[in-house]
Amino acid sequence: MRDQATGGKLLDGELFYVDGYQGDEIWAIDAWETREACDRGMEKWGPAMQAASVSMDDMTLEEFEIDQLHLGSAERLP
Repeated sequence: MRDQATGGKLLDGELFYVDGYQGDEIWAIDAWETREACDRGMEKWGPAMQAASVSMDDMTLEEFEIDQLHLGSAERLP
């Protein structure tokens, strides 16, 4: 679905994403530069989810501010 929605790339204003399974649930974390960038990104996701017959009815959304973001190899982290 990500390939269909984004071409397999980060969208404009998307900093990173991670996803995986927790039991029979799919968890996804996306980080965006701004709320507006997130809203634009969701405009791409809607049609892809609809095409895959994935409903957003049972999904929950939580927003968090990022205080610090460290990118790179774990070998560099203290």
